[in-house]
Amino acid sequence: MRILPISNCNNRKFYRIAVTRQLDDLSDPFIEDLGSIDPMPNRDNQILVALNIERIKYHLSKGIMLKGLTGEFLGISYVFFCLLN
Repeated sequence: MRILPISNCNNRKFYRIAVTRQLDDLSDPFIEDLGSIDPMPNRDNQILVALNIERIKYHLSKGIMLKGLTGEFLGISYVFFCLLN
């Protein structure tokens, strides 16, 4: 599971959290899209993160490894998810 840049956005950076094969390049297609990240703060100074929690839990239970900052984003998002529910 890793964070991939979405390349069709010219003036803003958007990222997707996706399941990929271990040795694939960033340009190779991903297996499943699990969410997205908009790192630019909006008017309320919020960074927007959209996640499919059920599918993330499924893949983590199957032993998928987290790459790079993916674990940090998932950890922060999960803490807020637990606080809200």
